[in-house]
Amino acid sequence: MAKKKKLKEEIKDLKQTLKAEEKKKSELKSDLKALKRRATALKKSAAKADAAKRKSKRKVQGLKEVLGLMDREIGNANAEKSAAQEMAERLDVENRRKEEELTQLRQALAVRSAGDRAVATSVAAAGASRRSGVATAHRTAWKRHQYLQDRFESHQEAGLSKHEARHAANRDLVARFGDDAGYTDDQLEGILM
Repeated sequence: MAKKKKLKEEIKDLKQTLKAEEKKKSELKSDLKALKRRATALKKSAAKADAAKRKSKRKVQGLKEVLGLMDREIGNANAEKSAAQEMAERLDVENRRKEEELTQLRQALAVRSAGDRAVATSVAAAGASRRSGVATAHRTAWKRHQYLQDRFESHQEAGLSKHEARHAANRDLVARFGDDAGYTDDQLEGILM
């Protein structure tokens, strides 16, 4: 009987040991699942990091290309600047030469006789008179045009068609400025749209 009792105790101990081992196995399985989930998350994070790294490399490459283009543009701008400076220097030399010529011409003019100066003065006065005549003609033409435009708009507001308003405005213009101020139908159509 003692042997049987001893065997029962050993079986009981073995069962407890087996339960403990199964509990450890269950815990290990649970730990393994957690580790697998962690490994999957790490793989996803690594994939995202790789994608971000590739994206950053593309951005860096793009920025390098832009930088290269900017360097070329700066080089072109520097070349243009140098060319412009050379041109400015040439123009400066040409300007000094022209100023010397002008000084010589002024000195020669000062030496001329009073009669020559009087002729030059009368020629200049005639040129100024002609220029003022041109300006007066321009002002008169502008006044006529403004008057024609105002009358055209006024007749349109009164309800006339464009064609009728053009002719009425032309009649008003002739009445105010004389027969030579009028326009043909084609001219009116081009002026008053």
